[in-house]
Amino acid sequence: MAERVLFYIAGEIIKKLGSRALQEIGVWWGVKDELQKLKGTVSRIRAVLLDAEKKAALNEQVKDWLGQLQEIVYDADDLIDDFATEALQRQVMTGNRMTKEVSLFFSSSNRLVYGFKMGHKIKAIRKRLLEIHADTESFNLEVHNEERGYTTKVRDQTESSVPEVVIGRDGDKKAIIEFLLASNSEENVSVLSIVGIGGLGKTTLAQFIFNDEQVSKRFEVKLWVCVSDPFDVKMIVKKILESAKGTKSEELELEALKSHLGEIINGKKYMLVLDDVWNENSERWDSLKKLLVGGSGGSKILVTTRSIKVAKVASTVEPYVLEGLSPTESWSLFLRVALKGQEPKDSSVKKTGEEIVNKCVGVPLAIKTIASILCFKNPETEWHLYCDCCWHLTHMPRGLGQLTSLRTLTRFVVAEDNSVAKNVGGLNELNSLNNLRGSLEIADLGYVKNGIINPILKDKSLLQSLSLSSDRYGDANVQSEEMAFQNLEPHPNLKELKVYSYRGARLPSWVSSLTNLVNIQLGNSRCQHLPPLDQFPSLQMLDIWALNDLEYIEIEGQATSFVPSLKVLKLWDCRKLIGWRMKRYEDDSDDSTTISSPDLLQFPCLSEFHCRGCPNLSLIPQFPSLDEDLELRKVSVQLVQQILTTSTSSSSSSIVPPFSKLKKLIIWDIKDLEFLPPDGLHNLTSLQQLEIMMCPRLTSLPQEMRSLTSLRELTISVCPLLSKRCAGKKGEDWPFISHIPNVKVDGKRIQWEGCYLLEDEEKSSTTSNLCGSVLVATLVSAIRIGRRFRG
Repeated sequence: MAERVLFYIAGEIIKKLGSRALQEIGVWWGVKDELQKLKGTVSRIRAVLLDAEKKAALNEQVKDWLGQLQEIVYDADDLIDDFATEALQRQVMTGNRMTKEVSLFFSSSNRLVYGFKMGHKIKAIRKRLLEIHADTESFNLEVHNEERGYTTKVRDQTESSVPEVVIGRDGDKKAIIEFLLASNSEENVSVLSIVGIGGLGKTTLAQFIFNDEQVSKRFEVKLWVCVSDPFDVKMIVKKILESAKGTKSEELELEALKSHLGEIINGKKYMLVLDDVWNENSERWDSLKKLLVGGSGGSKILVTTRSIKVAKVASTVEPYVLEGLSPTESWSLFLRVALKGQEPKDSSVKKTGEEIVNKCVGVPLAIKTIASILCFKNPETEWHLYCDCCWHLTHMPRGLGQLTSLRTLTRFVVAEDNSVAKNVGGLNELNSLNNLRGSLEIADLGYVKNGIINPILKDKSLLQSLSLSSDRYGDANVQSEEMAFQNLEPHPNLKELKVYSYRGARLPSWVSSLTNLVNIQLGNSRCQHLPPLDQFPSLQMLDIWALNDLEYIEIEGQATSFVPSLKVLKLWDCRKLIGWRMKRYEDDSDDSTTISSPDLLQFPCLSEFHCRGCPNLSLIPQFPSLDEDLELRKVSVQLVQQILTTSTSSSSSSIVPPFSKLKKLIIWDIKDLEFLPPDGLHNLTSLQQLEIMMCPRLTSLPQEMRSLTSLRELTISVCPLLSKRCAGKKGEDWPFISHIPNVKVDGKRIQWEGCYLLEDEEKSSTTSNLCGSVLVATLVSAIRIGRRFRG
């Protein structure tokens, strides 16, 4: 998520640099070209951030690169904000033109001095960005909006050599060797398939068995062939001959190859391993098998495959389904690779290691891969970083559904094109995994073709959290995506639902039936309609962000039943959202009337309300019990006035006055806010922290600030008119805030734990007033003389 934050901040920097106001200021201070260059550099870096997020989970260098980039991006953001703040101060500076010219000459806003200084700062930031951007070439980072292709990889050819590390397969080895050594009177050649998902160790087990002493003594001829795909009979026969002779075969026709094959196996007891078989065509298999029946009684063929269908086509006996390692076996394998077999002495390190191993769900390849990475990491300081994300998946392995006892599967990724590679598992792999519990995320649903899927999630009663997301930058068909989401209905026991990057206008119809939901998160989607919230009596947290097409949140039923358990409400960047709209049905008729005022509605238990970037929000229910945070950022003046005024109008009829338990109030980036309603502050008797930032028209604080006796911290920033009145004892509003122990204005501490910090500055200021007056008078005269001379 840190990379997504960087992506967002970089976008904000680009937006600010492209604004007309900043361009005009760039011209004024002579840094327009530098600002344009900076914008281009940030744009190029932003384009690769999402790909960097994917690679960071596997590549430590990319991860370190992102850490270095984060610091520079934050510095760039701060620099642009400083630039904008300086411009704002110029705009709001009071006094006549002569006073402005004198003030600007002495201040940091002097055109020549400030422009020179800012130009150097911008160049320095850009230089740092260019240096770090140069590293992206070595990481092969891709631009997020480029068309992404899917490529398949041909598996490396396997061989019959003894594997270095085999843990936990003694029972499997014994069972399969019993089959190999058993006589079979029905047919000369018997076939057994070992089937399991990728990474379970099918090939390793086959190598383990192939090199067993008992097996070597029983069979006259042992042969090993890696088949993979495609299943070409001529090529397979040629590989069998090469395995037998140890030399490369001649380029012969199939008939000639068959003759050579007969010389090797006919009348002999042989064992043949066909590793990594994908063929599901029975006719092709029969064509190969006809060439292999010449062996004597007791000959055996051992097939390894990920597909149960392949196993049934090839086998003459019931396939052997390979399971994952037990927790004990998994831990033993992990220790051997990561710590050379030594148990960690630190209990916290052991706990972290066990958590990582549990995420590998008994798959040996996954365990060895992550352990081989961690063997070079500090167990005490770095292992925990791999708990949340062991690796980034692009698809799921075929055969995953055979792990019917699987309890934990945190993420399932839909492949971009699952028709390209046969080792890709589709969503139907989830059907038999009814023991899943905890959290499950299904990602990249935009890749589902025609919306046709049949996974059964409704049977997974132990699943507590479900996250569904599409591919943000893909060009998916909207109807197809809506159908895919609609076909993923979970069990009614679900407690948490998250939906991200969804293109449909409405959420799936089954959402309304999830009456046990405690947490709903909806983000970066095109939803225009949400299910009525009063259908979720247990809902405690509602988090909605970047739903740019949502205008109203509708409610049905009586106001008394309106989300009675909701404690946290977050509304971020919903640009069109106007507010709540309640539907009522009168006289049991079919006609409904829409009530556009939410005055009768209340969030009875709401503890926190965070609202950012919702400029049109105006119709909102009351929340009299708010007792933690109230954040209003980039919202309308009307909403601020409505909320704070409501606290006053409701207090007379309430046993406990509204907002009387509120602890923190944040008012940020509200450009047109000119005053705080005096009566609205009376009830804030428990308020401990107040932040007011980027409100350039806010002129003063009301004297009712004195009634906020619990207030311990006041922060004012980028509010030029207000800052001047609160920046010390000489400020007009200081008497209203002097009782607050900690006061900070524009980054400068005025009061700290009740101690006033500006005494010395004010004394020295008094003694220098005379000198300052003489200097100003001299400068004024100089300016006047200069003007006359020019005239």
